[in-house]
Amino acid sequence: MTNTQSLFSAIRQISRKMATKEVGNTGLEVSSGLIDNDYNFDWEDTKRIETALQMRNDGQVAAALRSVKMPIVNLDWFLVTQDEDDPIQQEHLQYVKSVLFEQMNFKKKLIQALTMLDFGFFYFEKLWKIEDGFLVLDRLAPRLQSAHDKWETKDKQAGVTQSIISDQATDSSPSIPAHKLLLFTYDSEGEDPSGIPLIRQAYIHSYRSLY
Repeated sequence: MTNTQSLFSAIRQISRKMATKEVGNTGLEVSSGLIDNDYNFDWEDTKRIETALQMRNDGQVAAALRSVKMPIVNLDWFLVTQDEDDPIQQEHLQYVKSVLFEQMNFKKKLIQALTMLDFGFFYFEKLWKIEDGFLVLDRLAPRLQSAHDKWETKDKQAGVTQSIISDQATDSSPSIPAHKLLLFTYDSEGEDPSGIPLIRQAYIHSYRSLY
């Protein structure tokens, strides 16, 4: 190999390394698990929960949310496989059907998930059980937005931390790791898990009617 060939080979190796390396950032403002992505203080991270709860008391806002959610909830939901003749796919299909439509109240879970339109996000905690020697999904436990505190665990790992106000709670600030979350986000920008509530743009009009 000539010196020129060696030079071009080295350049190609460097180019491949640079092409596969992420050097930028989404630009999402995150500090100590708190996300700041709105110029208005009333919509900054956990403050948005209180704001959205107030807005949902406005009749027009509530009606608008229902008009979006009800057509989705009232659909006839069903599952299909890519290959109806594949016995493995059919076995998986029957299992998922039994979990979503028999073990769980699917429409109730759907209604809970759609509150991402109100707040920008909603998440369930995935709870598992051992059945016939296999680890299977037991249930999806709803975790209210009003209990959300930070977008990281207490040990600074991916996940969330809650702030619980209840005499029955054994831990007032439990952390849920990311692998146990089923997160629904509406209108996310820059990989923001908190999303943008559907009612955000109606804030100024609702504010005038409320105050």
